Order: sequence, then structure tokens, then C-alpha cells
Amino acid sequence: MAGYGHRFSAPLLATAILLLVFVIASYNSISVTNFSISDSDPSGYIIVPMLMLLVFIVFSFKEKLSIKYSLRNIAYGLILAAVYFVVYAYANVSLSFLFETYRIDAIMFPILLSSFAVMLFGTDGLNKLKPAIIFSLFASPLLLMPILNLSYIWTSFNAYSVFNVIKILGAPVLRHGIVISGASGSAISIASTCADIAAFIGMLMFLIPVAYVYNGPIKKRVMWVVSSMLLLFVLNIARMSAIAMVWAYYGLSAALNTVHLFIGQLLFDITLIVMILLAPKFAMYIRAPVPRKPNTKTNRKRMADLRHSTDHRFFIPVITSIILAVLVLLFTLPLQGYSYISPFAFATSTNSMSNSSVISSYDSIVLHSNSSIKSLTFSGKAELFGVYKSNDINTSASSFLFINTTAKPSLPAINQVALGNIIVHREEATSSGITINAYVTNSEGKLFQINYVSIPNRVFGNYTVANMEFVSLLNSTSNISSCKASAGTIPSIYSYIYNALHASFSNSDSAIFCPALYSAGAARA
Repeated sequence: MAGYGHRFSAPLLATAILLLVFVIASYNSISVTNFSISDSDPSGYIIVPMLMLLVFIVFSFKEKLSIKYSLRNIAYGLILAAVYFVVYAYANVSLSFLFETYRIDAIMFPILLSSFAVMLFGTDGLNKLKPAIIFSLFASPLLLMPILNLSYIWTSFNAYSVFNVIKILGAPVLRHGIVISGASGSAISIASTCADIAAFIGMLMFLIPVAYVYNGPIKKRVMWVVSSMLLLFVLNIARMSAIAMVWAYYGLSAALNTVHLFIGQLLFDITLIVMILLAPKFAMYIRAPVPRKPNTKTNRKRMADLRHSTDHRFFIPVITSIILAVLVLLFTLPLQGYSYISPFAFATSTNSMSNSSVISSYDSIVLHSNSSIKSLTFSGKAELFGVYKSNDINTSASSFLFINTTAKPSLPAINQVALGNIIVHREEATSSGITINAYVTNSEGKLFQINYVSIPNRVFGNYTVANMEFVSLLNSTSNISSCKASAGTIPSIYSYIYNALHASFSNSDSAIFCPALYSAGAARA
């Protein structure tokens, strides 16, 4: 009976099918990721767990997965897939550009992988794939943000270690933070590029699947991974100390043209080779297949598996998984205006930015709105504009735009206290990945239409967040035109799902203002 399930034992084929469907489903997330780890972006390590997750799935062949046909398992898998679609759409709209910045698409890999695992292999297969599912969480930088934010502390610790090593070796040096000064007055700094925390995390993400493919006690394999990271750290300190010693006695150019030039590229290779050679010391081994004499029973089982692979019941979970993977591929297509902004590209504060630079950046944003504007008040990093349809900006304004700047991105939220009670609220995703919040509020007996949009704004090389609030009195002669938010099919589906969950559908009063729509599009221009 289908309810009890039929199991088809062909581990290699089962693993290959799982890899195929997951590659299809995750293709968009992987394709938009930078394939190189940047020294200036600690979150750049995520390409390593993304690619190593595929290797992890290949290594899951050791679990002897077998495809199991069960309508119940297919139903459970489809329920997980439905959760994935809903959460993906909801997060995409509610988080606006932060969805891309923190790679929320990647942190949802566990739901996706669990859906395929249950559908193909049942709960037994899901349990066997637990290591790969947990590992997939790290394809997003979100979980490791507390560690990634320690980049400067990590660099300082490396500078301290290098200083002490070369001091012990007799070099006449002094240290000020990450800067090491020599007797001649010259100095070198141990920059984050020399001790890149992202590279270390990337190496860790590379080693975990390698440890998984080995057999042996989990404790020993954890010790192997930890020892590998310690070896990498020691080798990197030795490299930087060698560079510093050459600099101290022969000058900077000699250091840059010798040790610094090539050794850094070899550290990872050396670490991996040494630790693989030492794996038996940690009671780790890869079990080789033991040659067996052919017997009639084994041959009969293989023939049965071959017949089962042509059984229509075998194809039902396989075809269902492939169709689901294609739907995920279409549902997660990159937005037309997609442009990834790392969480580390944002300024730590706005204190170092002059008011004039912030004002000029506001002007460049608002000019895209095709509306005439006039600055009414300015205070710190905030400005209030009057908005006009015509070029006559000397008339009294009934529509306004308030903009303020923040450094670190946060969840979009209007000033609800100042604007009274919210009567209607809906959100619209756009093709640029920026969400527009449309409100109708009641303040002191008057109804106001409000559009709120929070966009990344580049000022002198760093990103800040420009929070733009368009306000117009409802049922008045507004100077702000309304536009249809034609964002495309996929963003429209995201918006529909989000608003349906909030029981908030299209309302003529909660209009999308043209300047808000233009500003959202200009943010990625």
C-alpha cells in the first residue's frame, strides 16, 4: 500500500537525484554570489559553504540513502515547500533590501533541503541528512555576524602576536595598535587583509564537509577541524612574522617582493595536505569497499533494485521533486534591479559625514522623482521638503517629503506616534528589491496618505540608509501623483502573499506615490 511506502535501494542514484534537485532550486542564490572572497568584506566567505554544501550532499552517499515512495512523505515535503514559498515571499517584502544584504534566501536552504529529503527519502532520510541541513544554515552571514563584527579585534590580536614573535627574535620594534614601528622610523600595519577573518571562516566551512566524509568518533573529527584551524593560524602568524623580519632588516620593498608575494597563497594548501596526512592520528578513516565474492543473493537484490528503478512508483517522488525544484528556480529569480550590498558596506556612523554631503545625496535621490521640491527645514542629517507637481515652488505645499539618515540598516518603520492611528497598511515589492510601505493614517481627525521607503544611499564610498516619508492630505488637491506599482510578476506575487497574510489588499486610498516608486528604482540605478 502507498501509505506504508515502497523503498528502492540505489544509494548512488538517490544521492545524484538529491544533488540535481537542490542545484536547480538553489541556482539563483549561488549565481548571484561573488565567487571570490574579498579582503574588505568579511561576509564574502558565504560562497564557500554554498559550494561545499553541494559537496556535502555528494558525501551523503555514505548514508546509503534510498528513495521511498509514500504519499504521506510527498505530502509532508509539499507542506515544507509551501512554508518555504510563504516565508520567502513574506521576508522579501517585509525586509526590503535587507533580504539581499543578509542573504535571507540562503538561510532558508534548510527548509528547502528538508523538503526534498522528506519527499524522496522519508523521515529516515531526513535524519541521515541532518549534518548537511545544519551546515546549510551558514550559507548566509546572518548567524555569524557577531563573529564577523570582531574583524578589527581579530586583526589586533594577530598584530599583537606578530609583534611578540619578532620581538623575541630580536627585532627592534614598537607597537601602536595594529601598527608596528621600526628603529629607522618606518612602520608597517597588520591590516585585515593580512589576517582576514572571512578567509579563516571560509577554511572552516571547507573543512567541515571533509571531516564529515571521514568515519570515526565525532569528538575526534571535531578535534581534527579545531587542530586544522590552529595550524592555519600558526602558519599565518609565521608568514606575517617572516615578512615583518625581512622588513625590519632589509626594508619594505624586500619584504613585499619575497615572502609576501607567494607564501599566503600556499597556507591553505599546506594546512589541508598536512591535516589529511594526520587524519589517521585522529582515528579518522575513509572506509574502502571490501571485495566480496559474487553470490546469487546479491545478484538477485541488484536485479530487483534495477527493476524497481523502472517502477512507476519510483518516478512519482523523483518527478515531484524535480517539478518543485523548477518552481523554486522560477520563484527566486533575481530581481531586475538586483545589486547586492554587503552588511559591511554600510558606515558605522554618520558622525564623520558632513551635512553638506548628506544634503547633496538627498538631492540626487529626490531628483529622480520627477517632482519639483523645495527644502523647508534642515536639522542634522534630516531634511523636510515641500513637493510640487509644477515648477512653481513658491505656492504653499500640501504634500511633503521628510528624509533622515541612519548608518546601520534596520527594519523599515515610519514614525507611527507622530502620524496617528494607522487605518490601512499595505506593502509593495519593487523590481529593485526596495519595498514601499503605503499607509492611510488618522491624525487629529484628518486622514493622510503616506508612503514610506527606506533605501541604501551611497555617501563618499560608504552606504547609509535614507528613510523617505512622503505625506499628503487625503482627498485634497495633492501635489504628489499616484502610480501603479508594476514591479513584475514575481515581486507582485511576493506582495500579494505578504498583504494576504495581513488581510490587506489593494485600496485606492492607500496609493503608491510616483516619487516613492521612482526613488525606490533610483536606489539601484
